[in-house]
Amino acid sequence: MHKFLRSLASLKLAIYLLAAMAGLYAVAAVYGDMEIYSSWMFRLLMAVFWLNLFSCTVLHLPGAWRISRRKAKADFAGSGYENIAQAENCSQDEITAVLKKMGFKMDTAENEQGICIFAQKGKASLFAPHVLHLAILIIIIGAFLVSFAVSGAVICTDGQKVALPSAVAAKIGEGYEIVVEKFETVYDDQGAVDNWVTTLDLTKDGEVVASGQSMVNHPLIYKDLTIYQNSYKYHFLLSLEGVNAEADGVYSLPEDLAVDVSDDLTLIAHGLSDEEVFVHVRYKGEEQTYTLILGEPFAFKDGISMEYGGENNYTILQIKYAQGSKVVFLGFIIACLASVMFWSSRYREIYLRQAKDGAWQGRVYCKSPEIMRKMKEDFETNLRGK
Repeated sequence: MHKFLRSLASLKLAIYLLAAMAGLYAVAAVYGDMEIYSSWMFRLLMAVFWLNLFSCTVLHLPGAWRISRRKAKADFAGSGYENIAQAENCSQDEITAVLKKMGFKMDTAENEQGICIFAQKGKASLFAPHVLHLAILIIIIGAFLVSFAVSGAVICTDGQKVALPSAVAAKIGEGYEIVVEKFETVYDDQGAVDNWVTTLDLTKDGEVVASGQSMVNHPLIYKDLTIYQNSYKYHFLLSLEGVNAEADGVYSLPEDLAVDVSDDLTLIAHGLSDEEVFVHVRYKGEEQTYTLILGEPFAFKDGISMEYGGENNYTILQIKYAQGSKVVFLGFIIACLASVMFWSSRYREIYLRQAKDGAWQGRVYCKSPEIMRKMKEDFETNLRGK
């Protein structure tokens, strides 16, 4: 079993898996094929990589735990110790006071040969790689769940009620509807577009379960359902009279798109302000642009009149149901914790011993040679200034 875990936890396997997933990422990016992320191949690679990382954690976590639980041993035969001249006349209490000042946790052991002190610092960094592994494992679980996400879009205007897209309704259940209270364009102090905002209610069998606003980069979230402000369509209401019996009526003109009212009349609308609209008119081979004011009839030609009735804008909302999104966010939070553990301290040890009739001897350990050198200097400096 141990041999199998080592094979599954191998670094070579991890590199192969990451390379394969990177290849799929590249294909998805180049060809715009987002369905790759929900393909069986991508899910299989994620599952095997999860097992690879999990096995690595299972194998190495006990070692970190054993190191963190080390105790002092009366070791007078071990090598690598050096005499500490600055501690020649120091007592055990003075040595431990210096170590405590440097932030070390200590344990002592004593026998007939003498006394040994074992000091540790930065234990959290021992577990930082494993906390990071845990974060990645959680993120992979979330990503695996997100790969089963479904989405769809709805188009509606102010006061309209629409059902959720069929794919989303199949996951979350029937009876949910979106009721749009208002869609608006928000402008900044300089008059430039700041955002597009849809104020809406989400109902279940007629009862409101969530309400709020969905805007660009700030979706409305209800449990595992996310409602994004995806797009919009500007339409302008225009009443026509005097064209002919078939053409007379109220038109909802999309912005900057030509609408053929009759064989001789084509209209193109463009928003100007809340109460004004530009209307470009093609009539009997002639073209002219007019400014129409809200509620004021405009006499055109040949008995034709127009009246601007205001905006009739449509909001386009993207509805996404994904169960793993919150799991992914949890993984990122734990990854941030692991980063703090990495950078807060580096694990280090100091071994000290004093034979009954001898001087103090010491040995320091840290994976970083630079930190190890500085640790020796700090220890000796603190001994001199005790």
